[in-house]
Amino acid sequence: SGIVVNNSGAVEVQSGTFVVGGGFTNSGAVSVSAGATNRLAGGGAASGSFTGPATALVEWTGGSFTLNPGATLNGAGVYRLNGGNVTVAADVTPDNLDVTSGSSTLGGSGVVTVANGMNWTAGTMNGSGRTIIAPGATANLAMPGQVVLATARTLENGGTVNWTGAGDILMSSSSIITNRAGALFHAQSAAQVSFGGGAACRFDNAGTFRKSTSTGITTIGSGVTFNNTGSVDIRRGIVAANGGYLSAPNALLNCALGGTNYGQLQVAGTITLNGNLSVDLL
Repeated sequence: SGIVVNNSGAVEVQSGTFVVGGGFTNSGAVSVSAGATNRLAGGGAASGSFTGPATALVEWTGGSFTLNPGATLNGAGVYRLNGGNVTVAADVTPDNLDVTSGSSTLGGSGVVTVANGMNWTAGTMNGSGRTIIAPGATANLAMPGQVVLATARTLENGGTVNWTGAGDILMSSSSIITNRAGALFHAQSAAQVSFGGGAACRFDNAGTFRKSTSTGITTIGSGVTFNNTGSVDIRRGIVAANGGYLSAPNALLNCALGGTNYGQLQVAGTITLNGNLSVDLL
């Protein structure tokens, strides 16, 4: 478990689980076969490549690992933070990324573009970089507890975000959630985007922010301004914008009416109501 690996050539993980517990430096090429796992438990750094097809797994389970310029995360396999920390110092584009441990942090100044799918069920994303859900990609936020977006980190959705978990998204220190034009941020539970302190945060919606499924309250907390230049579509329950709601002239607020299950927008703080209002009779 205390093995140290310094690779400047080629490492092939053909089957089973290859555990590197004492640190891993990769300036070469690592390939992980289908069904196999490369488990990095002792930190390290990479300026080389990792490649794995579907069902392959590269997993950071301990220590701190840095993806330096030149590092790439290739293939349809999964790259998972499950107890380890990863600092992204250069832009990377994994097909599939999971952040699943409350003790894990994805940080750094680089841009992480998820090309296919992301599962964020626990842990922290911070630093000055961005995490981008590419157009056509899906991020599942099925967290049972809190996840954290901090220290000026931007979560930028160009595809679909499904927020189904009961846990909160805690934002702090100038962090931003951006929902691009054409993208869908779908809140399906009664949970909160809460504010943890520091400079004010923003939720910028240029696509569609939809609330459905739960009749409870989805809250955008005080300290987080909700800016709508796209469409807010409230199918069931309440969206509470407790940090203010600013609607642009080209924006749309749509609420569904169906007996007692009608969509509501409730605002505390500064409110600017521009744009259009529409109603769906269910």
